[in-house]
Amino acid sequence: FQVNQSLVSVKKKFTEITLTQVEKFKEDLSEFREKFLLEGPGAVGYDLDKGITQQKIFKELFEKYQNERQELANAEKLFGLPISMYPDMISLEADMQGYDMIYSLYADQKKGQEEWSHPAVMATLR
Repeated sequence: FQVNQSLVSVKKKFTEITLTQVEKFKEDLSEFREKFLLEGPGAVGYDLDKGITQQKIFKELFEKYQNERQELANAEKLFGLPISMYPDMISLEADMQGYDMIYSLYADQKKGQEEWSHPAVMATLR
């Protein structure tokens, strides 16, 4: 009985820690979203080359948030807590996919333009 009681108190403590971590994650994610909007790939204006760089940087950071979210979901599941929803995560994921498409298209177009303007290609067109 005493071991069971001890496990209950340990579980309660870890449950509280998990809830605190979830709240901290929500705050951090909200700050990341703000930074993404202000400094991310959508905030570069017409400088699409800078947008590609920003997209890579923010994509790596976003992957870290996705991993942390998964770890928190696993902890919530382990302690019988409801799995938290993160609207900022869903919104960021949609934005990331959109910017991936835009910057991938831009990179392909830029590469094609460089290939087409190569002197060897231009000589074959004469």
